[in-house]
Amino acid sequence: MPTSRIPPAGPRPAVGGTGAPAAGKLVASDKPSSPSSAFVDGPNGTQDPAAAGLGPEAVEAKRLGALLRAMLASEDPAVGKHDLRKLQAAALHVADRLFTNQFNTDGELKDQLRAKKAHYGDVAPSEQLERALFTGSVDDRQLDALAFIVRTFQSLEHDGALRAAALEKLGSFGRRQDLDVVLLAARRGDANDLYNGVNAAQRIAGRHGSGRSPLSADPVVGPLLARSTPLNEKEHALVLEAVLSRGELDLSKTKKHDGGNRNEVFFLTFKDTLPGPGGTREPIRAVWKPENVWWGKDRAYWAREVAAYEFDKAFTETGMVPVTVESVIDLGGNNPRVGSLQWMVADAKPLGKNVLEFDPQFDAFRRTDRYKQQEAKMRTLLYIFNDPDKLPNSVHRTANLQNVMVDKAERLWMIDNAYSMGAPGGQMDKSFLPSTPDPELARKLDPLKPADVAAAMGRYVRDSDASDVARRADKATEKKP
Repeated sequence: MPTSRIPPAGPRPAVGGTGAPAAGKLVASDKPSSPSSAFVDGPNGTQDPAAAGLGPEAVEAKRLGALLRAMLASEDPAVGKHDLRKLQAAALHVADRLFTNQFNTDGELKDQLRAKKAHYGDVAPSEQLERALFTGSVDDRQLDALAFIVRTFQSLEHDGALRAAALEKLGSFGRRQDLDVVLLAARRGDANDLYNGVNAAQRIAGRHGSGRSPLSADPVVGPLLARSTPLNEKEHALVLEAVLSRGELDLSKTKKHDGGNRNEVFFLTFKDTLPGPGGTREPIRAVWKPENVWWGKDRAYWAREVAAYEFDKAFTETGMVPVTVESVIDLGGNNPRVGSLQWMVADAKPLGKNVLEFDPQFDAFRRTDRYKQQEAKMRTLLYIFNDPDKLPNSVHRTANLQNVMVDKAERLWMIDNAYSMGAPGGQMDKSFLPSTPDPELARKLDPLKPADVAAAMGRYVRDSDASDVARRADKATEKKP
């Protein structure tokens, strides 16, 4: 695979492009961070002697070490600005000291580290503090320092070159847990982060495998899969999330879709099956879209697909967005790629005969109250997501009716939700909404706060995109004048 770097201007060949949920957002606070009772780990998991002595520097190392590990473990602590500067300075110094450029492969990283270190002279750490904060083998200390740098140097304007160099190194020898950090950068960063983060994630996954295994031994999912009677809706979603995220694939049944999509599309089948009516078993299939990255593309399609599912799951609960997860998948040849994986609704057909025309077989259904109620909810969701890709609207007068599916129970589903949340380049106006707000959705959206939306979607989209979703959710149920 190619080495990650800041792509130069000009055309760039597309590269293929998931894994565990990414780290939460960093929260900087003017208040000092609270002390912790956790011990600073020493070599081989032992308690560090300096911390045991509880001298002033050991007490400080103990407190900062607990905060550092919380941040590296993908928690979401409030971090005092001065504490953050101390930890960042320590990470810069550790990385600069441990990467020696012995094989002439660290030059760019060391240049970026030293340029950034120049801004941290007021909090330069002692070597003793560095060793207390970053523990374990040399590789672990290097990788923890790089992960912390990518995790906390988030300025799209000033930190891009440093992040690019750190992502390249993470890709070259990172651990499986480093997928969290590189995927966060790819989802929420700029075009360079998307390119470098996807590339680093694929290289890490290429060394550590898919992480997929049989789910029969899972204490929660195993018994549900073994049931002889159908699952309820919540159980169904829980099982599908687990199978899509961690279940084994039957690669012999892989099929590639030959449509005109910007991303490649594959239909995948899993080894696990769902309990169906009368003791039958139903196959589990999913649509996988590995992310193609090209120069100038600054937002991940796969992340918006997952964000749409997470929003509906957390707030509106329409169930119209099929279970969607991010995943790293290798279809062979040690070539893992990052993308979205969406459950393929069984026996569903497109609402459109083609992109522009409704399918006549659904004419009678479209005249029913059942259809009209579902369409009203769908319009509300599409407005909230700013997704002009399904029904005609103020951004696209013609839209893709084949991205609305109808299953055998006459239930509507929204698929292909990547063209939303910052992608369209225009804002759908309120004329798209149903004339009367759906009372059920209004009740669920009324107490919604921007912080709630950020918590549910913030790991997948930028702050500005989550804020826009929250703003549109607030307006979606306002009564029209």
